Amino acid sequence: MNVFLLSTHGLRDNERRISGNISSSDLTLSQLLTLHQRRRAAHQATRESRSSRAANWRPKPCPWIRGLWLKASTMAGSNKMTINLVVLGRTQTGKSAAGNSLLGSDDFESRLSPSSVTTFCSLGHSCHISGITRRNGCELALRVRVLDTPGFPHSSLSKERVREMVRSALAQHFREEGLHLALLVLRADLPLCPDENEHTVQFIQELLGPTWKDFTAVLLTHADKAKEAGFSEEAYLHSVSSTLLSLLSSVQHKYVFLDNQKSKIKEERAIVLRKLLNFIRQNNYQVLLFKHNKE
Repeated sequence: MNVFLLSTHGLRDNERRISGNISSSDLTLSQLLTLHQRRRAAHQATRESRSSRAANWRPKPCPWIRGLWLKASTMAGSNKMTINLVVLGRTQTGKSAAGNSLLGSDDFESRLSPSSVTTFCSLGHSCHISGITRRNGCELALRVRVLDTPGFPHSSLSKERVREMVRSALAQHFREEGLHLALLVLRADLPLCPDENEHTVQFIQELLGPTWKDFTAVLLTHADKAKEAGFSEEAYLHSVSSTLLSLLSSVQHKYVFLDNQKSKIKEERAIVLRKLLNFIRQNNYQVLLFKHNKE
């Protein structure tokens, strides 16, 4: 509306400039016709310009709004939806196994080992998954993309090397579509100590930037072991360290328990994916975009 009003005001200003202080009695018939034709031409040009602006208007994007707008417009007329995730965390927390659970596949190597298993970043894709989410009463086919990353500290890679590898992989795979959620993988059967938490949070901040809390959720693996010890999810959260409680609070209580014994079961996977989708929805489907570092 403001564009249209400004255009109208501009037309009136043009008329004033054309006519000036000349009265109609001072003009010949030929001059009056010329003035009338110029006014009509200016009015027609303004209407055409206004129609063109309305037809071709697009939002002027800032970095993340551009990604959000493209994502929303892509999803609007489609019965498909894609979410982009990355798993981060310390060595032997079960990142690769968690990624396989989310994908419903064995894309990532995961095994018991006295040394770090994952030595490079890799992207896995799920098939289209039905029965997870709906929009306007219609079922959507969900596609999950997961970026698996080396742990830190790593048995053969420095922290700086791991950080640069992950940063480069984020830019390579999520530069266009953006990242919906980073999953900080922790073991539910092991305590989270202050020093460990401090280094982990610092690592994520360096990767995701100042808005990391909005795009991070905690994934607690080996929840089956906590259950075997007699802990329900509620009882577990009442017994954990203040360090973990503080971390959960900082990410707006976005956490999910993953039962490793049931992680390959379709129903368990659906529960976890629905919770992750809810976190993404709470963040208004915003995405983080990454620039490729050419240095």
